[in-house]
Amino acid sequence: MDTAREAREKCPELVLVHVATFMGNNPPAYHKAPAANTHKVSLDEYRRASRRIMDVFKRLCPTMNKASIDEAYLDASEQLRQQILDDFERGTLELAAGPDTMHPDALLLHSPMPYDRDMTLPAAVVRWVVVSRKGKEKETARVDGPASTEYGVLVGDPPPVTFGWGDLMLRYAARFAQHVRSTLFEELGYRASAGIAHNRFLAKIGSGLHKPDQQTILLSSQAEKFLSTYPITSIPSLGGKLGALVENAFGARTAGDLADYTVDQLALKLGAEQAQFLYNRCHGIDDSPVADNKEPATLTSAKNFLRYPVESLGKLDRWISMNSVDLWTRVVEEWELRKRWPRSLTLSYTTRGHNMRSRTTAFPPRLIKGAKNSPDAV
Repeated sequence: MDTAREAREKCPELVLVHVATFMGNNPPAYHKAPAANTHKVSLDEYRRASRRIMDVFKRLCPTMNKASIDEAYLDASEQLRQQILDDFERGTLELAAGPDTMHPDALLLHSPMPYDRDMTLPAAVVRWVVVSRKGKEKETARVDGPASTEYGVLVGDPPPVTFGWGDLMLRYAARFAQHVRSTLFEELGYRASAGIAHNRFLAKIGSGLHKPDQQTILLSSQAEKFLSTYPITSIPSLGGKLGALVENAFGARTAGDLADYTVDQLALKLGAEQAQFLYNRCHGIDDSPVADNKEPATLTSAKNFLRYPVESLGKLDRWISMNSVDLWTRVVEEWELRKRWPRSLTLSYTTRGHNMRSRTTAFPPRLIKGAKNSPDAV
């Protein structure tokens, strides 16, 4: 991604809009010419927008995990199972007829149907209607490459009809994702992309494939083929030093380059824990649950001085004041939302020699004079 300077060199007439910033002891505002050595970025508006977005997600899908300020994992399995059961009882599902069309996927854990080991269950027939590029005609022939369907973009080259309760679950999940995205746009005006898959890892990858206003479906049958050409350093948690280590250690560039390695072979160069993680990712395996977030234990306001080191106490005091305004704003919001007030305040700093130092003291009680309506107490 280009820096602001590089972007202006390519496009001199470019008009850049800066986020609100702190300046001195004042609340954040949209200043005309903010600079990194005089202003501190404020993320207050982004945090408020994120909170509204997460509220929509939580209302529509109680099992939700916030991953970042603009990203969350939703596990709608229980809701979708009930929908499929209801449709099964109504007789509206299409099932493969006869024992010869029995599909082994019917007895996998992905099956939303109640069953026992001695029970035989016909496979669900899952039709993916493919929409032409014009958006009008509908094709039923096999499509090579990503296919735009009425449920979203299908990754790989699956046939227009697939079988199995797992695929049916994903089709219902795609409808649910469409509902979530449309609700988000109708209520808040935000567009969103989504990834639909049977685990968090594949859903995460899918969500980034067709931004900013599309959703991508990654069937289990297509996962390994898709990952075979997927860059190692694009895999979540492998974009930094670990990804570079893997590339250098095995001469690999894609997940497919490592597909034939066993966990033990990977462990010879990476250790057991990282080897298992890498093996799972290269094969599309992820059993991590979607767990509810815990309430944040800390609130942090920070300023990085790598580009513009602070060399006097006067300048340092100015930055501490700006951080105090930022922190106080968030403390007040936390009280209004969750009725929580901090117990301690820690000031940490790094010296020119990269030594971290910190001091901790009791946080000003909420009931003392000024604590409720002024950052001066901080």
